[in-house]
Amino acid sequence: MEGQGRLIGGLALVLVGILGVGLTTGLPMWRESSFVGPNIVSAQTIWDGLWLACVVQSTGQMQCKKPSGITYTTDLQAGRALTLLSIILGLIGFIIAIMGGGVANCSSAALLGGLLCLVAGVLCLVAVIWSAALTAFVSNDPLIVTSLKRDVGTSIYIGLASGVLLLLGGAVVCMVCGNKPSAPQRVYLRPPVEYSYAAPSQDSRSWRKNGPYDQPLETRDGSRYPAWNPGPSAASFPR
Repeated sequence: MEGQGRLIGGLALVLVGILGVGLTTGLPMWRESSFVGPNIVSAQTIWDGLWLACVVQSTGQMQCKKPSGITYTTDLQAGRALTLLSIILGLIGFIIAIMGGGVANCSSAALLGGLLCLVAGVLCLVAVIWSAALTAFVSNDPLIVTSLKRDVGTSIYIGLASGVLLLLGGAVVCMVCGNKPSAPQRVYLRPPVEYSYAAPSQDSRSWRKNGPYDQPLETRDGSRYPAWNPGPSAASFPR
Protein backbone atom coordinates (compact mmCIF):
# COMPACT_ATOMS: atom_id res chain seq x y z
CA MET A 1 0.00 0.00 0.00
CA GLU A 2 2.85 2.37 0.74
CA GLY A 3 4.38 1.83 -2.69
CA GLN A 4 1.00 2.23 -4.36
CA GLY A 5 0.45 5.55 -2.58
CA ARG A 6 3.83 6.85 -3.71
CA LEU A 7 3.12 5.76 -7.27
CA ILE A 8 -0.23 7.56 -7.31
CA GLY A 9 1.42 10.67 -5.86
CA GLY A 10 4.12 10.58 -8.54
CA LEU A 11 1.56 10.21 -11.31
CA ALA A 12 -0.43 13.13 -9.87
CA LEU A 13 2.69 15.32 -9.95
CA VAL A 14 3.32 14.28 -13.55
CA LEU A 15 -0.25 15.12 -14.58
CA VAL A 16 -0.12 18.58 -12.96
CA GLY A 17 3.25 19.18 -14.61
CA ILE A 18 1.89 18.29 -18.05
CA LEU A 19 -1.04 20.66 -17.60
CA GLY A 20 1.37 23.38 -16.50
CA VAL A 21 3.56 22.90 -19.57
CA GLY A 22 0.47 23.16 -21.76
CA LEU A 23 -0.49 26.40 -20.01
CA THR A 24 3.04 27.72 -20.44
CA THR A 25 2.99 26.92 -24.14
CA GLY A 26 -0.35 28.59 -24.79
CA LEU A 27 -0.03 31.80 -22.75
CA PRO A 28 1.61 34.72 -24.60
CA MET A 29 3.44 35.92 -21.48
CA TRP A 30 6.99 34.71 -21.95
CA ARG A 31 8.18 38.29 -21.98
CA GLU A 32 6.34 41.31 -20.61
CA SER A 33 6.92 45.03 -20.81
CA SER A 34 5.05 48.05 -19.45
CA PHE A 35 6.20 51.04 -21.46
CA VAL A 36 5.22 54.71 -21.30
CA GLY A 37 7.09 56.92 -23.76
CA PRO A 38 6.91 60.61 -24.62
CA ASN A 39 5.05 59.92 -27.86
CA ILE A 40 2.56 57.46 -26.37
CA VAL A 41 -0.59 58.92 -24.94
CA SER A 42 -1.71 55.86 -23.01
CA ALA A 43 0.31 53.17 -21.26
CA GLN A 44 0.78 49.84 -22.97
CA THR A 45 1.56 46.34 -21.77
CA ILE A 46 3.39 44.23 -24.32
CA TRP A 47 3.41 40.46 -24.20
CA ASP A 48 5.66 38.21 -26.28
CA GLY A 49 4.73 34.54 -26.49
CA LEU A 50 5.52 31.48 -28.53
CA TRP A 51 2.53 31.86 -30.81
CA LEU A 52 1.24 35.40 -30.28
CA ALA A 53 2.53 38.90 -29.58
CA CYS A 54 -0.07 41.02 -27.80
CA VAL A 55 -0.41 44.69 -26.92
CA VAL A 56 -2.80 45.58 -24.11
CA GLN A 57 -3.90 49.21 -23.82
CA SER A 58 -4.70 50.87 -20.52
CA THR A 59 -8.33 50.95 -21.61
CA GLY A 60 -8.38 47.13 -21.65
CA GLN A 61 -8.29 46.76 -25.41
CA MET A 62 -5.95 43.97 -26.54
CA GLN A 63 -4.55 43.33 -29.99
CA CYS A 64 -2.67 40.13 -30.81
CA LYS A 65 -0.81 38.98 -33.90
CA LYS A 66 1.71 36.36 -34.87
CA PRO A 67 5.18 37.18 -33.58
CA SER A 68 7.66 38.41 -36.15
CA GLY A 69 10.64 40.71 -36.47
CA ILE A 70 13.36 41.25 -33.91
CA THR A 71 11.08 40.43 -30.97
CA TYR A 72 10.63 36.85 -32.18
CA THR A 73 14.05 35.63 -31.11
CA THR A 74 15.73 32.22 -31.30
CA ASP A 75 14.74 31.24 -27.78
CA LEU A 76 11.05 31.59 -28.61
CA GLN A 77 11.46 29.62 -31.82
CA ALA A 78 13.22 26.81 -29.98
CA GLY A 79 10.71 27.09 -27.14
CA ARG A 80 7.93 25.97 -29.48
CA ALA A 81 9.64 22.70 -30.32
CA LEU A 82 10.90 22.03 -26.79
CA THR A 83 7.59 22.62 -25.03
CA LEU A 84 5.57 20.64 -27.58
CA LEU A 85 8.02 17.75 -27.31
CA SER A 86 7.82 18.00 -23.53
CA ILE A 87 4.03 17.70 -23.61
CA ILE A 88 4.13 14.72 -25.99
CA LEU A 89 6.76 12.82 -24.00
CA GLY A 90 5.02 13.63 -20.73
CA LEU A 91 1.69 12.27 -21.97
CA ILE A 92 3.29 9.12 -23.37
CA GLY A 93 5.21 8.54 -20.15
CA PHE A 94 2.09 9.14 -18.04
CA ILE A 95 0.05 6.61 -20.05
CA ILE A 96 2.83 4.00 -20.00
CA ALA A 97 3.33 4.44 -16.26
CA ILE A 98 -0.39 3.90 -15.61
CA MET A 99 -0.57 0.79 -17.82
CA GLY A 100 2.46 -0.90 -16.28
CA GLY A 101 2.37 0.57 -12.81
CA GLY A 102 1.14 -2.36 -10.73
CA VAL A 103 3.16 -2.21 -7.52
CA ALA A 104 3.13 -5.96 -6.95
CA ASN A 105 4.71 -6.60 -10.35
CA CYS A 106 5.84 -3.14 -11.44
CA SER A 107 7.04 -3.82 -14.96
CA SER A 108 9.88 -2.21 -16.85
CA ALA A 109 7.27 -0.35 -18.93
CA ALA A 110 6.34 1.74 -15.89
CA LEU A 111 10.01 2.49 -15.33
CA LEU A 112 10.24 3.64 -18.95
CA GLY A 113 7.24 5.92 -18.37
CA GLY A 114 9.00 7.52 -15.41
CA LEU A 115 12.13 8.11 -17.49
CA LEU A 116 10.07 9.77 -20.25
CA CYS A 117 8.53 12.09 -17.65
CA LEU A 118 12.03 13.02 -16.49
CA VAL A 119 13.05 13.85 -20.06
CA ALA A 120 9.87 15.93 -20.50
CA GLY A 121 10.71 17.93 -17.38
CA VAL A 122 14.25 18.57 -18.59
CA LEU A 123 13.01 19.82 -21.98
CA CYS A 124 10.56 22.21 -20.35
CA LEU A 125 13.22 23.59 -18.02
CA VAL A 126 15.67 24.06 -20.89
CA ALA A 127 13.07 26.07 -22.84
CA VAL A 128 12.08 28.43 -20.03
CA ILE A 129 15.59 28.89 -18.59
CA TRP A 130 16.98 29.68 -22.04
CA SER A 131 14.30 32.32 -22.61
CA ALA A 132 14.71 33.79 -19.12
CA ALA A 133 18.49 34.03 -19.50
CA LEU A 134 18.24 35.76 -22.88
CA THR A 135 15.56 38.14 -21.60
CA ALA A 136 17.71 39.11 -18.61
CA PHE A 137 20.75 39.61 -20.86
CA VAL A 138 18.85 41.91 -23.24
CA SER A 139 17.26 43.81 -20.35
CA ASN A 140 20.68 44.64 -18.87
CA ASP A 141 22.31 45.56 -22.17
CA PRO A 142 22.77 49.37 -22.32
CA LEU A 143 23.08 49.34 -26.12
CA ILE A 144 19.48 48.20 -26.63
CA VAL A 145 16.74 50.81 -26.68
CA THR A 146 14.25 50.82 -23.84
CA SER A 147 11.26 50.04 -26.06
CA LEU A 148 12.77 46.65 -26.95
CA LYS A 149 13.65 45.60 -23.42
CA ARG A 150 11.42 43.05 -21.75
CA ASP A 151 11.02 41.42 -18.35
CA VAL A 152 10.54 37.76 -17.57
CA GLY A 153 6.86 36.94 -17.97
CA THR A 154 4.39 34.83 -16.04
CA SER A 155 4.71 31.89 -18.44
CA ILE A 156 8.36 31.46 -17.47
CA TYR A 157 7.49 30.97 -13.80
CA ILE A 158 4.69 28.54 -14.65
CA GLY A 159 7.09 26.62 -16.88
CA LEU A 160 9.72 26.42 -14.14
CA ALA A 161 7.21 25.01 -11.67
CA SER A 162 5.83 22.58 -14.25
CA GLY A 163 9.28 21.29 -15.17
CA VAL A 164 10.13 20.70 -11.52
CA LEU A 165 6.85 18.82 -11.00
CA LEU A 166 7.60 16.60 -13.98
CA LEU A 167 11.05 15.84 -12.61
CA LEU A 168 9.70 15.03 -9.15
CA GLY A 169 6.86 12.89 -10.47
CA GLY A 170 9.12 11.00 -12.87
CA ALA A 171 11.68 10.41 -10.11
CA VAL A 172 9.01 9.01 -7.77
CA VAL A 173 7.72 6.64 -10.46
CA CYS A 174 11.25 5.46 -11.23
CA MET A 175 12.02 4.86 -7.55
CA VAL A 176 8.82 2.89 -6.95
CA CYS A 177 9.22 0.74 -10.07
CA GLY A 178 12.99 0.45 -9.80
CA ASN A 179 12.96 -1.04 -6.28
CA LYS A 180 10.98 -4.17 -7.10
CA PRO A 181 11.19 -6.88 -4.45
CA SER A 182 13.38 -9.69 -5.68
CA ALA A 183 12.27 -13.30 -5.58
CA PRO A 184 13.28 -15.12 -2.37
CA GLN A 185 16.38 -17.23 -2.80
CA ARG A 186 16.64 -20.76 -1.45
CA VAL A 187 19.28 -21.19 1.22
CA TYR A 188 20.86 -24.60 1.63
CA LEU A 189 22.59 -25.57 4.86
CA ARG A 190 24.77 -27.95 2.89
CA PRO A 191 25.11 -28.63 -0.81
CA PRO A 192 22.72 -31.27 -2.11
CA VAL A 193 24.28 -34.74 -2.45
CA GLU A 194 23.21 -37.22 -5.05
CA TYR A 195 22.78 -40.71 -3.66
CA SER A 196 22.94 -43.90 -5.72
CA TYR A 197 22.07 -47.43 -4.61
CA ALA A 198 23.12 -50.67 -6.25
CA ALA A 199 21.47 -53.91 -5.15
CA PRO A 200 23.98 -56.56 -4.00
CA SER A 201 24.55 -59.47 -6.30
CA GLN A 202 23.45 -62.89 -5.15
CA ASP A 203 26.56 -64.40 -6.75
CA SER A 204 28.79 -62.78 -4.16
CA ARG A 205 30.29 -65.00 -1.48
CA SER A 206 28.22 -63.40 1.23
CA TRP A 207 25.08 -61.33 0.89
CA ARG A 208 22.41 -59.99 3.14
CA LYS A 209 18.75 -60.01 2.31
CA ASN A 210 16.65 -58.63 5.12
CA GLY A 211 18.65 -58.85 8.31
CA PRO A 212 21.66 -60.33 10.04
CA TYR A 213 20.03 -63.78 10.41
CA ASP A 214 19.34 -64.14 6.71
CA GLN A 215 23.01 -64.13 5.81
CA PRO A 216 24.28 -67.63 4.81
CA LEU A 217 27.32 -69.08 6.59
CA GLU A 218 30.36 -70.52 4.90
CA THR A 219 32.68 -73.29 6.01
CA ARG A 220 36.33 -73.79 5.26
CA ASP A 221 35.64 -76.19 2.43
CA GLY A 222 33.34 -73.70 0.78
CA SER A 223 30.03 -75.36 1.56
CA ARG A 224 27.19 -73.21 2.73
CA TYR A 225 24.80 -73.71 5.60
CA PRO A 226 21.35 -72.24 5.44
CA ALA A 227 20.58 -69.16 7.42
CA TRP A 228 19.97 -69.65 11.12
CA ASN A 229 16.39 -70.34 12.01
CA PRO A 230 15.38 -70.31 15.66
CA GLY A 231 12.93 -73.12 14.92
CA PRO A 232 9.72 -73.84 16.75
CA SER A 233 9.34 -72.63 20.26
CA ALA A 234 9.38 -74.94 23.26
CA ALA A 235 5.66 -74.55 23.62
CA SER A 236 5.15 -76.34 20.34
CA PHE A 237 6.69 -79.68 21.57
CA PRO A 238 4.31 -82.19 23.16
CA ARG A 239 4.81 -82.85 26.81
